[in-house]
Amino acid sequence: MFSIGHQIEHQLFEVFTIGGTANNARWRRLQSPNLKIEPRSAVVVDSVVYFLHDGIYSGLFSAPVEPDCIASFDLETEEWGRDVQGPISSSLVLEDEEDMYQYLSMWRRLTLAELKGTLVLAYYLRCQADLWFLTDFESGLWVKEYSIQTDSITKELPVEHSVKPLVVLGDGRLVVHVVPTGLLIIYDPRTNNFDKMGDRYIDAVAMYTGSVLSLPYGDIV
Repeated sequence: MFSIGHQIEHQLFEVFTIGGTANNARWRRLQSPNLKIEPRSAVVVDSVVYFLHDGIYSGLFSAPVEPDCIASFDLETEEWGRDVQGPISSSLVLEDEEDMYQYLSMWRRLTLAELKGTLVLAYYLRCQADLWFLTDFESGLWVKEYSIQTDSITKELPVEHSVKPLVVLGDGRLVVHVVPTGLLIIYDPRTNNFDKMGDRYIDAVAMYTGSVLSLPYGDIV
């Protein structure tokens, strides 16, 4: 478990091992990374926790960093790893005010996810969500596997919102949480179409990977 505290110029980190030895049954102080991170962006892939950097605080109190730069923390060694540079900022050409606005607001439109055992960076812009898969950590190689058109449900929303990919189903369809609308959609890459899973507003979604048969009666929502 992580505990992250905030102070003006730096963050405090502690870790606690559940089910570990007696020596680990306490909160242990960790060294802080070089840049401030956004705790709510965390996602775990193969015992490594990945975080997006906090765009506001990193710009105020530390060296400049690209909006799609990703921090990594190894749960086994309890040490911070090297940052992973995302694929989006390097492709931007800043020629006018619109380009600069797109760059500066990028961090509001990024989310991290784990799909098919791989770290995924989701980037939303102008009714399109691009999902980039990190295929090689050492070389920082990203491959764009999905481009989802969401104009029919997001065209009235501000450009700074984001989408959260949740899981790839057995038939290849993708479940996505459209954050500002609260909707869940199922996207089919074969037809480039999607279906809404009802009209109910959902504020947050968490994935349960165990068997629903093991849940006590009444705990299934």
